[in-house]
Amino acid sequence: MIKSTGPWLVTPVSAQAANIISLVLASSIVGRLLMGWLADQGLQDETLILADVATKARTQVGAFVAEVLVKHMPKAKAASLATTLTDGRWTHDFPITVEMARGLGLPVTTDMPRTVYDLMDLYPQGGRGRPSVLYVPLRPSLPERGESGPAAPINPPPGPK
Repeated sequence: MIKSTGPWLVTPVSAQAANIISLVLASSIVGRLLMGWLADQGLQDETLILADVATKARTQVGAFVAEVLVKHMPKAKAASLATTLTDGRWTHDFPITVEMARGLGLPVTTDMPRTVYDLMDLYPQGGRGRPSVLYVPLRPSLPERGESGPAAPINPPPGPK
């Protein structure tokens, strides 16, 4: 069904595109207003820039995930699942189990050919049980004692001599 409203021809597809564009513009305007309000609250410029970059990154990742998923499922389902996977509800290291993936509608299987295991055996993962981050407590500088510069480690970690 095609409606003509004056010089414009409105089709269902162009109406959907117009709705999507208006949502993007509205969210962009709201985002900019929010950023302005936050700036008025005394946040540093760097924080605002990082928030803006993070928003753009999530949008880009969501678009890429939807592009990958649309090859395996209908477009609407791919878009919905891409939003679920990239909207920030989980941290990057949250494990999605097989049951959870199936619950999300991902077509996963646990049937793995033996050759995949053989290939993975060629690349062992080391360092298990060893922390990947070393905590070094810092002693704050004391201006009244004439100390300046960066804080010094309380107990520096042992290193090469």
